[in-house]
Amino acid sequence: MWALLILQWLVMDLFFRRKEQRQRFIIKNLMYYMGLDKAEYERRFGESPDNVPLFRQLAERQWIEDTDNGRICLTSDGMAYSDYIGQLFITPEIRELMETYSY
Repeated sequence: MWALLILQWLVMDLFFRRKEQRQRFIIKNLMYYMGLDKAEYERRFGESPDNVPLFRQLAERQWIEDTDNGRICLTSDGMAYSDYIGQLFITPEIRELMETYSY
């Protein structure tokens, strides 16, 4: 069973469009206590994470902040809303896959 789930995940990973790859990178890194490394984002995707419109909205709400070491991190308020924030980065295509997936 686990092998099948891992295989399905790998196959989906191969077909993710660039947008989904970016969104997954953001979710996985922003939710981690060290935050998103801006230089690593630029290296992987060829553009600054400062161009992500949702980051501007989250910064306006003071849910994320730029750190002195080049990372974007959740603030303490952002941590309180982390479940909500994570959902904001899920694309409609991935949401549809999540809704139609069966165990």
